[in-house]
Amino acid sequence: MKYPGNIIFGSMTAVSALAVHWLSHGAGTGDPGAAVVGIAVSPILHLVFTGPFALLLFIFLLKELKP
Repeated sequence: MKYPGNIIFGSMTAVSALAVHWLSHGAGTGDPGAAVVGIAVSPILHLVFTGPFALLLFIFLLKELKP
């Protein structure tokens, strides 16, 4: 496999972004208060959960560009 880091960290970035999106809309509880709190803390959740995977994906993409 030629690009294992790109595949792994790309898929983890997508999965964690979807998980944060689900959490920020109340995680299926149907409670409007949960959605309001989730949307308020959504940037922090993205920074904590999605940021590291996106950063590692970016690093692996840059490594592939080097000759």
